[in-house]
Amino acid sequence: MTREVLTRRELLGVMGVLAGGGGVGAGATRRGRAQSDERWPQFGQNRMNTGHVAGIAPSAPVTDRWTYETGDGVSSSPAVVDGTVYIGSADGSVYALSAADGKEQWSYETGDGVSSSPAVHDGTVYVGSLDESVYALSAADGEERWTFETGGGVVSSPTVVDERVYLGSHDGAIYALSTADGSERWSYETGGEIWSSPAVADGTVYIGSRDGAVHAVSTTDGSEQWTHSTDGWVESPPAVVGSTVYAGSLDGSVYALSEADGTEQWVFTADSGVASSPAVADGTVYIGSEDNGVYALSAADGTELWRFATGDRVFSSPAVVDGVIYIGGVDGAVYALAATDGTEQWSHRTGGPVFSSPAVAGETVYIGSGTGSVFALAQGSATPASTRTEGGGIGDDVESPTPRNALAVGESSNDLFSIELLTTLVGGAVVGSSGLWWLRGRLSADDDGDETRTGESTAGTRLSTSEAADTTTEGQGSDASGSGTADRAAVEVPRTVIDQHLPEAAPTVDSVSVDYNSLTEREELHSAGNGRVVLGGRPTADGEQSVAVKEPAGTETLHRPRIEELLDGAEVWSKIDDHDHIVRVLDYAAEPLPWIAMEYMDGGTLAERAGTLDLPQTLWTALAITKSVHHAHRHGVTHLGLTPRNVLFRETPAGIWDWPKVSDWGTSGILSSFAGGTSPYAAPEQTDAVAGTTDDITDVYRAGAVCYELFTGRPPFQTAPDEGEHGRTPKPPSTVADVPVALDGILRSALAWDRSDRYDSIVYLRDELGNWFLES
Repeated sequence: MTREVLTRRELLGVMGVLAGGGGVGAGATRRGRAQSDERWPQFGQNRMNTGHVAGIAPSAPVTDRWTYETGDGVSSSPAVVDGTVYIGSADGSVYALSAADGKEQWSYETGDGVSSSPAVHDGTVYVGSLDESVYALSAADGEERWTFETGGGVVSSPTVVDERVYLGSHDGAIYALSTADGSERWSYETGGEIWSSPAVADGTVYIGSRDGAVHAVSTTDGSEQWTHSTDGWVESPPAVVGSTVYAGSLDGSVYALSEADGTEQWVFTADSGVASSPAVADGTVYIGSEDNGVYALSAADGTELWRFATGDRVFSSPAVVDGVIYIGGVDGAVYALAATDGTEQWSHRTGGPVFSSPAVAGETVYIGSGTGSVFALAQGSATPASTRTEGGGIGDDVESPTPRNALAVGESSNDLFSIELLTTLVGGAVVGSSGLWWLRGRLSADDDGDETRTGESTAGTRLSTSEAADTTTEGQGSDASGSGTADRAAVEVPRTVIDQHLPEAAPTVDSVSVDYNSLTEREELHSAGNGRVVLGGRPTADGEQSVAVKEPAGTETLHRPRIEELLDGAEVWSKIDDHDHIVRVLDYAAEPLPWIAMEYMDGGTLAERAGTLDLPQTLWTALAITKSVHHAHRHGVTHLGLTPRNVLFRETPAGIWDWPKVSDWGTSGILSSFAGGTSPYAAPEQTDAVAGTTDDITDVYRAGAVCYELFTGRPPFQTAPDEGEHGRTPKPPSTVADVPVALDGILRSALAWDRSDRYDSIVYLRDELGNWFLES
C-alpha cells in the first residue's frame, strides 16, 4: 500500500498533476506548469515522513527571497500549502506567511513555545505547543477551532489521516484525536517522553519515544502491534517506505525494521546520536547525525554510500527534491547536496543554528533558524525582509540582521552559538525561555549506546566560567540541589577529553560453549559468603582462553530451588549482556555443580579504585554504570544487588581508560557476601517492608550509593538501613571529598530514603551526571 502511494505521487509529478495541488506558487517562472511541487503540508512532507516529493529544485546561486523575523528562535519546520507558509516559534506563536513575499497573513499566540511543526489538512492547521496543548486553527485566518490538553509539552508534529490527528506528548502518550472537535479517540502510553513525530501507514502509527523504543500501534484503537528497543532515546521521527520502517536513535544507529513485526532488517551505526528523521528516495536513506555528518545509506542493506561533513551537529531532517538533499546544521548553514554522491551544490548561512527541517515547494526552500528568522531561499534577487506586524518588540521598519553570510563555509559556529544565542537568553529576542528549554533538551540528550572514540570531535558549544555566570537564569543559579549553572561551570569536562581516552571499540568476547570439566583452574579471584569466583583456562586451538567462573564456595550445598534460581538468573543475565557495560555470560550449567562462566575482567573491581580516579574518568565510569542499569531496566531486569564489587574493569592499553562493566545480574543474592539486604548499599525497602517493595527505583538507590563511593572513596553509610529506621541521609559528598558541590544534590536525590523523593528512573540520574559533559 505504501509503495502504491509513493509511486502514484511520483507518477503524478511527472505527469504534472497532483490531487489537491492547486496552491499559488512562489516561483516566478513555469507559471503554466502543474503544481506538483507547490505543497509541503506537514513535517516529512507526507504521512509516511518520507521527506521526498517530485518537483523542481531551486537553482544555484540562491539568495534570501525573503526573511521574516519572529520574536524568538525557530526550531519548528514549515508547512507550505496554497501559497502560505505555516510555522511556529519559541515566542509562543504560530505564523501564516505569504509564500510569495513573506508578509504575515495572521498569527496565533499559544501559551508557550511552539517547536512542533504544523500540519495543514482540509483548511485546518494542527500544531502542538509546550503549553501542553494541541491546537486546531483555521488555515485562512488563524481562528481557533478547538484545543486539546495533554499531560506534557508537545513538540511532536501532527500527522492527519482519515479524520484523525496523531501526535505524541512529553507525558509519554501517543494520542489519536478527532479532526472535527479534538475529542480523544484513544491514547497509548509509552515508557518515556515523546519528542518524535508519527508516521502513519497501512493502519499503523509508528513513533519513537525516550523509553528507547520505536512503537507501532493500531490506528483503529491504539493497541500495540510491536515495539523495538534500541540503546538510546528515539527522538527521530520514523519514515515508512514499502515494508520497512526507518528510524534513528541516540545510541548512534539507524534502524531498518520490518513494518509487519519490527524485526531488524539492518542496522547502521554512525559516530554519534541520530535525532534526525530519515528521508527516503530512490532506494536511498538520507539522515543527519550528531557526529556532524549527513549520511546516504542503501535502503536495501544499510551500506554507507556517502557521508558529507558539516561544521557541527545535525538535528535537522533532510528534504529530497529533484535529486538534491536539503538540510540544516547547528553550524548555522542550510546545505544543498547532490543525492548521488553528497557533493555540495550550495550552502547558505542563516546567522544561527538550524534545528528546523526544510520544506521545499515552488522551487523555494523554506526553513527556520535559531535567530528567530524564517527564510525563503530561491534563485533570483532578494526582496526586503518582512517583520512582525504586531507585538514582539520588532518594528515594521527593521531590516534583516546583517550580514546573513557572516560565517565562511567550514568556519566554526561555536562562538556564534555562544554569543548570539546563549548570552542573550535572558529577555532577549533570540532564543528566550522556551527556546532555551528546547535547545537544552536537544543538546543535553545523552545516549546509552557505544561510547567508543568517534575519530572526530563531537564536542558541542561550551560556556567558559564567565559566560556561564553571565547567562544564569532563574532556576539555574547555584543552589543546594546542585543543578545550578555556576556549580556546573566548575565541573568542566569537555567531551574531547573523554574521547581521547576511549578505545576504538568496547572490549568484549563472544558467548561460547564451555566444558566445565575441561577448565584448568588457575587461581581464586574472589571468595565471600557462600560463593567464589575462580580464574579458569578454557582450551582452544589458539591456546587457553581466560574465563571467570562463579560457583559455590567450598563444600557449600545448594538445594534444588536455589540451583534453579541461580540458573534462571544466569539466563536473564545472558539476555541483556549485549551492552558495552555489562559483563558477558559465556555459558552456564548445573553439573557437576552450578556454575556460570563469564568474560574475564582482568582489571579488578570498583571497590579497589573508588576515590582514586580523576574527575573525567570518574564521571565517565558513573555514566557507564547508569547506562548498564538503564539497558537492563528497558528489558525488564533489575539488579537489586549493585555494589562496587560487582562493577569490574577490563584493562586497556596505556593512555586508554580501563573499561567498566557490571556483573552479577540476577545472581547477586545467591552466591554473594551480602545476601538479601544486609549490604551497606541496600535500599531501605530491602530491609524494611514498610519502606516499600523492590523494583527499578531500588536500583536507583543502589547506583547512587555506588556512585557516592566512586566519587568519594567511601560508601554513603557504613551499615545497612535498620528496620524501623527512617530518614537517614548521607553526608554531602563535597564535605567528605574534593568533589564539586553540584554532586551533593544529585546523589541526595538518588539516595533519598523515601522512594517518592528519588529519581523516578535511572535515566534521570544518568542525565544529571551527563549534563556535566554537555553544559560545561
